[in-house]
Amino acid sequence: MKKIIAAIMTLLAAAVILTVTASAENSAAAPARIWSKIINHDKVSIRWDAVSGADGYVLYRLDPETKAYTKVTGLAKPRYTFTGLDPFTRYTYAVATIKKTGDDIIESNKRKVTFTTPEEWFYTRGNSGFVNDEDPAYDSRNIYRHHYDGSGLEKFDFFPLIPEDWLFDSTEDSYYVCNVVQDMGYVYVYYEYTEVLDDVWIDVYRFRNDGTGLERTNLGGSSPDHKLFFDENTGFMGYDSYVNGGGELLYVTDAIVCKTVADDESGILSALKMFGKEKSVLSNFAEDGKYLYYFTTPYRGPTYDEEDDTAQQDNTAYIWRTSLDKPAELTRTKYGYLESPKQEEVTECIGKIKYSYSGEAVYTVGVKNGYLYYVIEEKKNSDDKYTYGFYRIPTSRKNVRPERMFRMKLDTLADVRINTNYMYILGDRKGYRVSLSGKTFRPKKFYTLDDGNFGWSFRTLDSSQVEIVNSYMYIHGRFGSSYYRLKLSGAELRKSSRPYLWK
Repeated sequence: MKKIIAAIMTLLAAAVILTVTASAENSAAAPARIWSKIINHDKVSIRWDAVSGADGYVLYRLDPETKAYTKVTGLAKPRYTFTGLDPFTRYTYAVATIKKTGDDIIESNKRKVTFTTPEEWFYTRGNSGFVNDEDPAYDSRNIYRHHYDGSGLEKFDFFPLIPEDWLFDSTEDSYYVCNVVQDMGYVYVYYEYTEVLDDVWIDVYRFRNDGTGLERTNLGGSSPDHKLFFDENTGFMGYDSYVNGGGELLYVTDAIVCKTVADDESGILSALKMFGKEKSVLSNFAEDGKYLYYFTTPYRGPTYDEEDDTAQQDNTAYIWRTSLDKPAELTRTKYGYLESPKQEEVTECIGKIKYSYSGEAVYTVGVKNGYLYYVIEEKKNSDDKYTYGFYRIPTSRKNVRPERMFRMKLDTLADVRINTNYMYILGDRKGYRVSLSGKTFRPKKFYTLDDGNFGWSFRTLDSSQVEIVNSYMYIHGRFGSSYYRLKLSGAELRKSSRPYLWK
């Protein structure tokens, strides 16, 4: 009996092995990887790893509303190029492997890829992205634009589009372009009126990326230094408000954060004050989808009462966070004006830090994996280099002790970015990257430019000199017309005389 049972068990085991083998032979493996490459605002190619023994592939497109996949086409090779795409649109595609077994066609699981096509036009303040500011052809009163691939540079004649009743003066020479910010399919133009006495006034307009649909916003009246839009209807912006008295600029600043919303009654953008702190300077912003994070530091310039220098002696920076969700509805006063929410409803202080008095400010890098990362200029050394301290604090708790990750000596710290699990640090001509995954943090150099350098871009309203798209970093040198494209791995650095991608 034992021999019979043993024989039966052996046969059953063999049957299981045969079943698994047969199933494996009749299955189709999904591609191990899939990736996209943006060629132009309406043209993107995708590639994926070939699957051994595959008889072809099937391409699907995801419907963003129904979340269902629709078959696009069958393919013999592991690549496909899309043309005629809409600019500034998010697409999701998926690829499945097919394998023929007799009359049956077996399809693998899907491997998806998501990409966002760029905007067709990129706008700049004047032609500063193409002409040195010492060149006689330099123009700061107008707006220029070019295509995604750097071609088609042209002047965009913006001023004639503004109705005269929107302006203080109908003379174009009375205005100049302070800045151009491009976000979420819109272009925001900051026009400063230069002949207003005893005040600083900036008109803000916006239009769609194709140059149509001009709107006036009521965000002017001060000097916005930091701006961050999340979508076309709601965003946040920050001010360091300068007070002007009797024709003399007194440089007394208030740090102000506003929520910008589409006003249903007027159809233009309105600003609701969410946060304000007197005699303070605002850092740039970081966000994690739930909160907006920023620092305030004491202003160190002249005040109304020159004998009162307490603000200049203070070296405490406060860390704040503002909810991105509140208030959900707008409220109005009995006079019809938009009513600002109570600060304690939307903003809270989550900590404070001491920093070197010689430092200029605190720079917020970003939020990643539950940590807020920031940089402090700690001191200037005898060799004319600066020492920068890189820190992080957890966002889940309040009043925690900052963790210093590392220090660096640099001539100029031009920019700091977080992408995936790496922090990228840009100096004059060198770039460093730091892995954020481990317990120790060591910057490693991953490129050196042969000429040019970066300008200071810590002010987030400034035209950015760095873009990170699809595993590449695009860099614009400050002087001359040098453009670089760099793999984030540091394996490839290409130089060009025209921009690859530049806002």
